[in-house]
Amino acid sequence: MTRTRADLLTMMVAHAAIAAECARRLKDAMNDSFQAERTAETWRVSDVGNVVGSTNHTRVDVVDRDALMKWVAANYPTEVVQVVQVRNADWLTSVLDQLAPVPPADADDTWKPKPGDTLPAQDGEGTVVPGVLWRKGGDFKTVSITPDSTLKRALAAAAVDYLDSGRVAPDLAAAILPAETTAGGGQGAT
Repeated sequence: MTRTRADLLTMMVAHAAIAAECARRLKDAMNDSFQAERTAETWRVSDVGNVVGSTNHTRVDVVDRDALMKWVAANYPTEVVQVVQVRNADWLTSVLDQLAPVPPADADDTWKPKPGDTLPAQDGEGTVVPGVLWRKGGDFKTVSITPDSTLKRALAAAAVDYLDSGRVAPDLAAAILPAETTAGGGQGAT
């Protein structure tokens, strides 16, 4: 059976909701056990996996790096080093935005970089700038999947019901989505 994009996305969101609820329940069960025994356990389920409890350790968190560095400099001056950095990051971004690719040695006057090309970079006077590469954009980079927040809430509630009822993998999407979305294939945006 070929699934539509809407089917695949709906199934992914539904299963993520179920997984999140299962993880929450396992964590709660582990915490209940820890509170009773004061020991972090490991639960091994043959052919399935492990649930490993852990405890945090006493630590000091840095909440104001500048204040800490001033204290270190005053109390341990030999442990402080100066770091060379550009004074204004926006200025550096502006300079880098003005750089151009260095064309390949065999390029003619009609040469244009293609998406994905990575070349040395030069300034407006033709000086190659060390430490940077010019990359032509336009290649596919990644995909971000963002489920609808209303659907996520509905599926989270359905996941709780699914886990509480003990039913075998119900069609969560059919219970939540309008009939025309599931019946019509729900292809959505292409």
